[in-house]
Amino acid sequence: MSGYEIGQSVQVKGRDGTDSTGTVVSWDDTRQQYLVQVDGDEGQHYFAGDELATDA
Repeated sequence: MSGYEIGQSVQVKGRDGTDSTGTVVSWDDTRQQYLVQVDGDEGQHYFAGDELATDA
């Protein structure tokens, strides 16, 4: 795993041009994706590293 750490705040680049913020929960070696708790969303979702950015 490289790039983001568990507990790090990130921006999720929305596929529709909108961004959300969230927190990295874990890294899945099999999927090669990060599990992120998106703010304002009760669920957790997987994202590739290129779908995330450092929350500035």
